[in-house]
Amino acid sequence: MVNILQSITSDNFSDYQYSIDRCINSADSMNYILSTYRLIKENPDQGMNLLVGQLSGITTNIENEIAYKLFCELIGAKYSDKNGEDSDLIPFFLLVQSLKKETYPFYPWQDIEDNNFLVYEEDIEKSYYQELDTSKNKQVQNFSFYSFQYEFDKKLISVINEMKKCPRSKEILNLYKTFLLVEDLQKNDDLKNTFNKYNVVDFKSPFLDKGGLPVNQELYEIRKNEYQNKPKELFLKHFLETMKNLQSKGKINMKIEMDDVKWIVLQEKLVQFGGKLLEMLRAHKFTFRDIELYVESQKQKENISFKLFNDFWNLIATNPVESPIGLDDFPTAREISRIRPGGPGILKRINKYGGLTEFKKKFIPYIMGNMHMKKAVELANDKSSKLTAQIDINKLIETKEKSQKSK
Repeated sequence: MVNILQSITSDNFSDYQYSIDRCINSADSMNYILSTYRLIKENPDQGMNLLVGQLSGITTNIENEIAYKLFCELIGAKYSDKNGEDSDLIPFFLLVQSLKKETYPFYPWQDIEDNNFLVYEEDIEKSYYQELDTSKNKQVQNFSFYSFQYEFDKKLISVINEMKKCPRSKEILNLYKTFLLVEDLQKNDDLKNTFNKYNVVDFKSPFLDKGGLPVNQELYEIRKNEYQNKPKELFLKHFLETMKNLQSKGKINMKIEMDDVKWIVLQEKLVQFGGKLLEMLRAHKFTFRDIELYVESQKQKENISFKLFNDFWNLIATNPVESPIGLDDFPTAREISRIRPGGPGILKRINKYGGLTEFKKKFIPYIMGNMHMKKAVELANDKSSKLTAQIDINKLIETKEKSQKSK
């Protein structure tokens, strides 16, 4: 997969801005053309033929724009071809149908939970921490209430954000952050006696089964040092490997010497483009489906069976029968003939085709491969709730009890 972000430099930055402007203008044109389809739907075949002809050139132009490819990359869009290989080209119509309200073109150094590391004026911050329940949905709309913003190294934040996508790396990141937080709070005179520093359940302690025998103090100190160093040690290993992985994929090799304002302006236009695609989806969802079926039918029109398969599929889809369509189940001739209108005529064509058994043999693989909706575009989901371990409660209790006895 070609990485677009790493290709952006100060010299070509304006190319991306011009490109996203063209994408936005093309989206507006497509929205207008899709709206006209409603007016000519009385003659579906002619209307769809005209619609697809008008849209195909615009769609191709958008898919070739570097800003479109950047947009796809930043929202984590992936698409596999018929052979299961990742494709560099994300089909426009499939992308639009995969978008959600929450879809946002985040740069690798951004996370929605960070809020761009923004700090508000003191009275605004005070309203949040003094009114925790009532301020949950509060948003600061007025720029004059911003106090300042922290800017961290973009590559550093990119690595940390990538760690959040891998379950174990995310767990280690949270362990290290909590460990450092506890260490820091212990330096606060008002809080150091409020919370315990931390406790360790040692599953491999050499003292677990010693009963009342004295503990070797030297071994115990070595073990304590391992407790204190392990969070940082594991964090660095995960961090460094994540950084190597990103570098190998070209995701943090970009030259990010441009002013932050330029990145913000480009992102705002990417967001605007995404918003127009969502508007298009809301207004023309069923038209997209009509387009997909029409294009598929045009590709398959040479197939003499397609018309019969398509008519039978539409008949069953609009008139459910007792026996579902599957490898082991199929509507009987009696069930098909009962469907009015259309059933008797379809059954007659099936018999002419070679009979229901012959029809079923060819219809099932055909429908599985051709008639279903194409595979949707996958969008990245960074909010993983996976854990890398299932806690054995009984074992945990047993280990804690042994640990307490050995102290």
